[in-house]
Amino acid sequence: MACHHVSSPWPSPPLTNSLCWEMATALFTRGENGLLSDYWPKKGAKFTRRQLAPIPPQILGQMRVQEFVGYAPKPPDLKRNQIPYIHHHNEGASDFQLEPESPMMRASSPFFGVPKPYRKTEIKYSKLGVEEFDFTHYNQTKYTGLEIHIPNAYCNSMIQILFYTSLLQEAVFKHECTKEFCLSCELKFLFHMMKESKGGTCQASNFLRSFRTLREALTLGLLLDESEEDKAKLSQLIQKWNTFVLQQLHMEMLESNSAPSSGRDQPVFRSKVQELFGSRVVKTTLCKCGTQQSQETVEMVFPLHYPVKEEGKKEKEVSPNFEDFTSFGTVVESSICSEQHTHAWCDNCGKFKSAVQKIRLLRLPKVLCLSCQVDNSKHKEFIRDQQKLAKANFDVSWFPHELNACLADDLTLSVLDSTTGSPPYQLSSSGSKYELKAVVSHVTSVDGNGNLVAHILIDNEDEGGTKGVWHIFNDFVIQPIPKDKAVTFEVDWIVPCILFYVQKGVPFSQSKGTLGAIDPSVLMMERPPQNIPRSPVQFTPIQFHELPQKGALVAIDAEFVTLNQEEAEVKTDGTQSTIKPSRLSVARISCVRGWGNLEGTPFIDDYIRTQEQVCVAFRVISIASLCPNLASGGGLFDSLLWHQAW
Repeated sequence: MACHHVSSPWPSPPLTNSLCWEMATALFTRGENGLLSDYWPKKGAKFTRRQLAPIPPQILGQMRVQEFVGYAPKPPDLKRNQIPYIHHHNEGASDFQLEPESPMMRASSPFFGVPKPYRKTEIKYSKLGVEEFDFTHYNQTKYTGLEIHIPNAYCNSMIQILFYTSLLQEAVFKHECTKEFCLSCELKFLFHMMKESKGGTCQASNFLRSFRTLREALTLGLLLDESEEDKAKLSQLIQKWNTFVLQQLHMEMLESNSAPSSGRDQPVFRSKVQELFGSRVVKTTLCKCGTQQSQETVEMVFPLHYPVKEEGKKEKEVSPNFEDFTSFGTVVESSICSEQHTHAWCDNCGKFKSAVQKIRLLRLPKVLCLSCQVDNSKHKEFIRDQQKLAKANFDVSWFPHELNACLADDLTLSVLDSTTGSPPYQLSSSGSKYELKAVVSHVTSVDGNGNLVAHILIDNEDEGGTKGVWHIFNDFVIQPIPKDKAVTFEVDWIVPCILFYVQKGVPFSQSKGTLGAIDPSVLMMERPPQNIPRSPVQFTPIQFHELPQKGALVAIDAEFVTLNQEEAEVKTDGTQSTIKPSRLSVARISCVRGWGNLEGTPFIDDYIRTQEQVCVAFRVISIASLCPNLASGGGLFDSLLWHQAW
């Protein structure tokens, strides 16, 4: 037998190379699992880890990230210390069997996962607090988010809706006063920051600090301690917050509006807030003795009442049929023009007695604010059944995007929506067409009280404001969503709280308001007498002839005090991790002229009063100078000083 030598550019390995013989032997040997790689020598292989299977969504939905580590409860169908892998099946090895799929990966799992944009996102702090946190990763839009590491920041969703309510934003920008604690003034400065910070984040610190000073808010239970944040019922809390803040803004704006006038045809409200949200209603109370009393009031929020089943009736769980369907418009009708039994004072009887109270609407509002009040399991069951019926029979959501409301001469209210199946409603002169513009929802969680999110329809200004895109605002997480997602509520994990329907023609989300020019007399306002130790350099207030013009140079210096110390923990490797950053507050502001004959002379150099306990004050600032209750205290309140420095 002749042997032919084949030339090769690569040198042949020597026959004494043991690795060469081991590799050749492995090519002709099959392993126990039918794979040749089972007998591949370790010296000719590279160690790599097997590819892990993706984490199931039900675990991600319950996971909370803390210090770059995620924590989630173990599902009952997952064994301890068991991790599934991805196995690639080799078609050539018929005797190789894949491991069965884990029950966690099946679609029939009893657990559900909350979509990522709806989850509560925790901020990962560093030595610089939130300065190194990448907010742009969660917000790729041009809209401003709000930070969450502030006490009582649960109201961020409502602040966003108030900001995009155009007429309210304009009214807030025009508001001016010198009160020590004014929500309208703080809201004005916050709105201005949100307009300037396009695509960034802002802190509502000053607004929430003024909010914490209101005794009414404390009485209503709207102020939460750190220990109460995980136990509070956010759905009920945000509805009470909305009612209280609208009333508070109305009271603060009374001074700049005209007095009310009588008459139904031309109603004039006492403030811009009432003009926008207010509805004139008449409440008629009929006592058993026949005495009837009527009172006309203004309502800005209407709670919804659902026709749930009575407590005593227990029926079998059956799927709802069309006979059980109640349109959303019918619920709105019965909630606004309600009739209920109550105890009221009767002048004829001279005591409280059982009476029937009827509420009738006199004027439709520009913004119809509906408080959903989904407080118990029966309300959730009712909404779940109505959504199933609306989807099965009309292929729409039970919560409509549009409402047609008509107020007849006899004060009868008719409300129709897209689920009624009736022909287009003919609006009369007193009728209005409403469009859903904003929704506040409560996202529940297994390990806590969840979080609040807002869905807002924002007009596209690039196209003339004619086309709107829905966005979800989850604190600093902002992204566009489909239209149907704004009215889709799977009550097992997301519950509607507040609905905002706006009349056609009323501007919304058209952010054209700007902070107007502040009255120059604020800079020349005399400061109250106070006994505060001063630095050797005295400030000279600005006179009318030297008011700063556009382009004038002003040097500003601010000094802070610490209200809460930083909370940190030491890891096992000795590094320190920040759990919660320190909370600072402005304590002193100084402004120095950079123009005119008095260049270099300060015209503002004042302390700011604080009602909160100061934890750390630096040597240049004494705690007594910030506390109005101490003998040496008496600094300017922050609203006046912010107006001066603005």
